[in-house]
Amino acid sequence: MTVRLHLLYATGLLLSREAFRRAALSSKGSGQVFRLINLIWIGWMVSVPVGCLGFAIAPHYEVAVVCVAASIVVEVAAEVPFVLAELQLWTKTRVAIEGLMQTLRSVLLVAFVFLRPSQSVLLYGISHLFGSFVYAAAYYILFAYVLHRKSGAKKLPVHSFWQLFPTWERGKWVPSVDKELGGLAWSFFQQGWLKEALTEGEFYLMNFFPLISLAQQGVYQVVNNLGSLAARLVFRSIEAAAYKYFAQMVERGKPVAEQDLKCTAEVVKFLCTLLHSLVLVSLIIVTFGWSYSSLALQLYGEAYTFASMDDSQLHRFNRFLVFFSITYVGSAMILTQVFGALGFIFANCLNMSLRIAYSLRFIHTQYQNSCHNPLASLLVQPRLLLVFLAAWIITSSSESIVHPQSTVGHISIGAFTLLGVVFGLRWELRPLLEKILDSAASVMTKFLPLRWHHFLQVTLRLQDTIGSGTIKSQNNKKNVLLAWPDAFIVLLIAAGTCGEYTYVTNCSSLLPGQYQCNELNIDPQTQQLKGCTKEGRARIPCTSASGIICIETNNGTFEREVPCKFTNGYSYETALLLSVFLGMFGIDRIYLGYYAVGLAKFCTLGFLFLGQLIDIILIATQTIGPADGSHYVISYFGAGISVLRMDNTTYRMPQDDWVIDLPPKEL
Repeated sequence: MTVRLHLLYATGLLLSREAFRRAALSSKGSGQVFRLINLIWIGWMVSVPVGCLGFAIAPHYEVAVVCVAASIVVEVAAEVPFVLAELQLWTKTRVAIEGLMQTLRSVLLVAFVFLRPSQSVLLYGISHLFGSFVYAAAYYILFAYVLHRKSGAKKLPVHSFWQLFPTWERGKWVPSVDKELGGLAWSFFQQGWLKEALTEGEFYLMNFFPLISLAQQGVYQVVNNLGSLAARLVFRSIEAAAYKYFAQMVERGKPVAEQDLKCTAEVVKFLCTLLHSLVLVSLIIVTFGWSYSSLALQLYGEAYTFASMDDSQLHRFNRFLVFFSITYVGSAMILTQVFGALGFIFANCLNMSLRIAYSLRFIHTQYQNSCHNPLASLLVQPRLLLVFLAAWIITSSSESIVHPQSTVGHISIGAFTLLGVVFGLRWELRPLLEKILDSAASVMTKFLPLRWHHFLQVTLRLQDTIGSGTIKSQNNKKNVLLAWPDAFIVLLIAAGTCGEYTYVTNCSSLLPGQYQCNELNIDPQTQQLKGCTKEGRARIPCTSASGIICIETNNGTFEREVPCKFTNGYSYETALLLSVFLGMFGIDRIYLGYYAVGLAKFCTLGFLFLGQLIDIILIATQTIGPADGSHYVISYFGAGISVLRMDNTTYRMPQDDWVIDLPPKEL
């Protein structure tokens, strides 16, 4: 029965909360906040009829359905403070409150079932409802406390506790909502019904069709919960956080070429790092899960896909979801007849494969006309594949040889093999390892002697020294002396890797001499770098030194930004000739885009030729350029005139190599 109650709970939240949450998290902060809050409260109104989808089939089951339906309504009622907290990047708040809710539900369920095992279904619903009340109350109490503190309330878009509830404008019977976000929410809401068929489709098939027995349903639920443990605890949280990041950084409906270059570079860098890290984690799970557990992998990149799709793309994806749903339901019904409950797992694999393929195709299409290629980060180096292959062979052999004799020995072999894999991934996982060592150092200062704290500090420095190939000066030599025995051990371990190694880093921070760029690609029409933007920056392909791997591309090639002069078709020769021969009629100024000045010159005959003479000098010295801020197209590539201006608001900062007011002896 808990399988059906869980199905009711998951369905209710997905249909009443998911669409409005995703749309609200896409808000960039523009517009009136009360319209955003009104949109979120529509989800609460939807949750009431959605919660009535349950039905009663057993004693005490009616009350349990009511409790689970009420928990849906209560949780959705806390969406406004939840969304505002997420937009303020209060990530720890979400972890603490949701962790408290799940802990209370589990503890209460265990206690109730232990005391009254005959009423387990009813007690399941009661514990669920109590956890939802704690979840909603925690969010509202948090915002009441923050709004009470004047200093903390300044950063929030609301300034009163009552602003968290719906607001009606005068003369309107229905609360106003943001039209753009409303359309986006409607697209997500339509998608929610199709996505529900894909995520919970096997449970619907179990209940509506006699494919497997109730006992097999219970076994499948246990296997599904244990098998998807990593996906639910790790990948789902990563996807939620990634969607929040992409929704704020990516502008929907705009091609990559029209978006902010800096934001695009950051998004691509984050997406590459995310995909590459999850591929490595997935390989670890598959390698060790073969011999130690049955973990399901859910990696399909939908966080970026949903965050960057506009309305038309979402509608197109909804049509694909219809095809995915039909394929999934059909394959599940066929495969369960052949393999039993195992057929649901095969159908889920097919479902995930189709969604992965669509997401990869969307990302490829999004960046195919740009200089970025985030899908290149999915490629894993051959040496890493050999490491995983060796680990799989060792653990598989241990499962067949050691495990029948000693479970502890089998687990020990797996632990040492995992350490070996982590050591092989030390450069790919370097930021994570540095974060772990840094956190461990802060903890060790409280519980362990000072000497071990110094050891961890030196370990961090040695990791940085070995990775970068440079030796950095130590400000505190006493720290090094205190930890020299441990540092010596670290150096011995690293000695085998100092000869030939690969260093993974952000290649945009490389120093001259650590990379070499190709020859500049000059456009013969503009005599400037191809791809020069309005901001005066262009990207050129470069190659890093041997042994340096770029995080951006997962290889030794990258693109570097260099300064350039943006041109928009205004020729220097044409402007100068027009100024000399037709300047008295203002044709030169009209050509450059100064229409008002050109009209004034035309009416006054170039201010009696005086304005013409001045414009000839200004254009010849390139003091006056095109009105749109671009540069002249000059018939050669090379040094040009750069105009430097200074006024009473300009601040001249003295430099170290200036000689200012020094006595004659020191000169």
